[in-house]
Amino acid sequence: MPGSIHDYALFKSERPPQKVWFEEADIIVDLGYLGIQKDEQCSENIYIPHKKPRQSNKTLNQC
Repeated sequence: MPGSIHDYALFKSERPPQKVWFEEADIIVDLGYLGIQKDEQCSENIYIPHKKPRQSNKTLNQC
């Protein structure tokens, strides 16, 4: 393969955009599908987890 393809880009290229895909089902996707809620008509059925904030000043515990 000449280069990597993001999950959501591959998803968009593999299905007809005119069809409402998630009207009857709830789906849970990972963070590779950022933007799907904005693009799909039935966005209330699509769940994306929140990215956990990065913890700074994390130290290792010494035993």
